[in-house]
Amino acid sequence: GEMLALLGANGAGKTTTLKAVSNLLPAERGQITAGSIRFDGGDVSRRQPGDLVRAGLVQVLEGRHCFKSLSVEENLVSGGIGRSGSRAEINRDLERIYAYFPRLREKRRTLSGLTSGGEQQMTAIGRALMSRPRLLVLDEPSMGLAPLIVQDIFQTLRKLNRESGLSILVAEQNSAVALGYADHATVLENGVSVLSGAAASLRQREDVRAFYLGQQPSSAAQPTHLHAVV
Repeated sequence: GEMLALLGANGAGKTTTLKAVSNLLPAERGQITAGSIRFDGGDVSRRQPGDLVRAGLVQVLEGRHCFKSLSVEENLVSGGIGRSGSRAEINRDLERIYAYFPRLREKRRTLSGLTSGGEQQMTAIGRALMSRPRLLVLDEPSMGLAPLIVQDIFQTLRKLNRESGLSILVAEQNSAVALGYADHATVLENGVSVLSGAAASLRQREDVRAFYLGQQPSSAAQPTHLHAVV
């Protein structure tokens, strides 16, 4: 029921972690070599990605993946079909998505490939929501988008979390915006978790602000070096 941000620089291991959660690593000849990841009491590595989606674990991949030759609404409907929703259920869910993303209603008949980057990201998130997830996993939703669009998307994610109790796991390089909306955060460096805690607390730490938010520590404060804990 919370929003957890997974932070780190490019190459820190965020995408690999999310693909492991959704059991997408085998598609890239990857595997979990130690430990386990459990969702709803079961080991995700023993379930097909499609089965995980139907069980409520839905991922929005990095890169605003849409069916560009389909309209915005056809993209959204495909998310409902994936969970075998009835026509009435899909229509109700469409109205819910349009309430969260009014711009998608305006573009509902437009081919997704002709919409803006922000609208494509909203379409990808909306399609995932049409699957009625219990855990929504997002990889770099802010990538390549204007700051105002990023704020709009994160505000909507926060609203979804607050109103429906949807659990959200989001990987982000944009630590400033992620820490502004998440409940908790974990920082990765070179594939290792080096820091974890309440987002509000991490946002106030001088070392986090210097290393991950690009802000210089105050003259009175000495920066703290982060050490990996294995």
